[in-house]
Amino acid sequence: MKLSTKNLNNLSKAFPADLHGILIYGPDAGHVDEVSRKIGKSHVEDLRDPFQVEEIGFNLAKEDPALLSDAVMSLSMTGGNRLVIVRECTDALASTLEEIGRFELTEAKLLILAGSLSPRSKLRKVFEESKRLGALPCYTDQEGDLKSLIQTTMDDAGISIKPDAMNYLTSHLGSDRLATRAELDKLILYAGADDKLDLHSVVELVGDGGPMALDAIAWGVADANIETLLLALNRYDSTSQNPIGCLRTTIGHFQKLRTARTLLDQGYSLKDAAASLRPPIFWNKLPQFQQQLTQWSIQQINGALTRLSEAEALCKSTGYPSMTIASQILLGVCIKGSKRVSSD
Repeated sequence: MKLSTKNLNNLSKAFPADLHGILIYGPDAGHVDEVSRKIGKSHVEDLRDPFQVEEIGFNLAKEDPALLSDAVMSLSMTGGNRLVIVRECTDALASTLEEIGRFELTEAKLLILAGSLSPRSKLRKVFEESKRLGALPCYTDQEGDLKSLIQTTMDDAGISIKPDAMNYLTSHLGSDRLATRAELDKLILYAGADDKLDLHSVVELVGDGGPMALDAIAWGVADANIETLLLALNRYDSTSQNPIGCLRTTIGHFQKLRTARTLLDQGYSLKDAAASLRPPIFWNKLPQFQQQLTQWSIQQINGALTRLSEAEALCKSTGYPSMTIASQILLGVCIKGSKRVSSD
């Protein structure tokens, strides 16, 4: 069964009685985790209670398929509802979960968390096509969703935010829900007794945090500026953050370049092609973005996106240090770009 984020309000109130489990998937791990918590809390009171919640590692479930089936059929030792969670799931568990979808009844509800899944994904198909399983996609925050999240968070804290400050936040946040939440918490703490935020304070605070370090990496690669990229990578690495974040932010930036470059190739002006993006590129970055549009062809952008997607897969599937893999491929894309710019 296909579910939508429009269903989230109801899912947060009660886990559907006719569903054995829900697959929550998307490129933003923080968003997936946040949604899973909302749905999980609709079924059990405390997600930290080991008698109510059982987390099974993906590798363990893959090695012993019966483990997951046994878990969803086990009664709670203390009575009440039970929840079984599997994180970072892939197609390797598709057949096991398909079998669970055929059960008439289960004692526990099931939450399956996964990253990006293509329409051809076996795991996604199992949940979308089953009457007793549901698939809920969680995509990166778009402008409207992000603006609503920011406004709601500020309203709940009793803080007013000026329009230009809001525009800045929607341009610089959203690639990772956990990072977005952390930045908003920092802004709320800063606002304090003043209960208001303007553009200057927002730029000062967000500019000193993780999202701006992520942006610096993406813009450094797209600018083909090796020195800028190395400085940004060093800053990001020193904060001990997940390297997947810098890859996804850079992928997002190149996807914007692809969208705008396609319009440029269709005859749109450089200004109109760049202005078409949502959320919009912040005004002080537009000249830089327009310059990138003239430097990268569609073929080159697609090649960069392929390499960046491969890097994310390698980070998740090999035993090598993820930050090393991410840094090497980001640098490789940047170097290719710098050679191309030099030849031009």
